[in-house]
Amino acid sequence: MKNYIDYLKDRRKEIEENMKAFMGQMNNLKITIQTNAKEQTEALAIAKKAGIARRTLYDMLDPNKKFNPELSTVSAVIRALAA
Repeated sequence: MKNYIDYLKDRRKEIEENMKAFMGQMNNLKITIQTNAKEQTEALAIAKKAGIARRTLYDMLDPNKKFNPELSTVSAVIRALAA
């Protein structure tokens, strides 16, 4: 009987630790989503100021994408960032 009680106590501690870890991960996910949403809002504002599509701005910033923007597009983004 004592072994079973010890097992249950250990199991409870393990479950509590797992729940703490899970809640920490959920908090990290929440922060990531909030940061991403804020960045998307800022990117949209910059794109609007520059007079370009948000997708064009993302394409310009994506290091994995072959994208050769026109000088006028680049200068519009720079002006939008400086404003």
